[in-house]
Amino acid sequence: MRLTALKGAMFPDPEADLGEHRFTYSLLPHTGDWRYGTVPAAYSLNNPLIVHLVQGTAQGASEADCRSLVHVGAPQIIVETVKQAEDGEGLIARLYEHERTRKVFDLQTDFPLAMASRCNLLEEDETRLSITERKATLRAQPYQIMTLRLKPANDEPLASQELAGL
Repeated sequence: MRLTALKGAMFPDPEADLGEHRFTYSLLPHTGDWRYGTVPAAYSLNNPLIVHLVQGTAQGASEADCRSLVHVGAPQIIVETVKQAEDGEGLIARLYEHERTRKVFDLQTDFPLAMASRCNLLEEDETRLSITERKATLRAQPYQIMTLRLKPANDEPLASQELAGL
């Protein structure tokens, strides 16, 4: 086994790869198919969890007190990004399927939904999704990247403290 740690290009900066570089790598022994658990483990290694205490929560909060702004119950669907929409109209969630499977799944929110739609990378709405109070059902294709606009049911924007970490 061999590890190639760094390969630097000479253009446009001939000194780009000079100096000290630090990196982390990991071997992940597993049983069965590589897809089961590998991507979440890679995220844990490369993007450690950053926790922000939100005003109004207690330090000794129980697991029942913790909530997720956007949640997907399918392990092969990764919620990559949740951010405020550029035009201020709700949230944008970017997700992708990483196991080369077709999957019908539910995206659940911590707030009632007025509207959910698929959009393009410019955040332009394309297809409205069928929703229930806090849930939208979607279909993913293998390795598909999905961009969604989620609008809360009340007419006012989500509270700034809910978006503070976005």
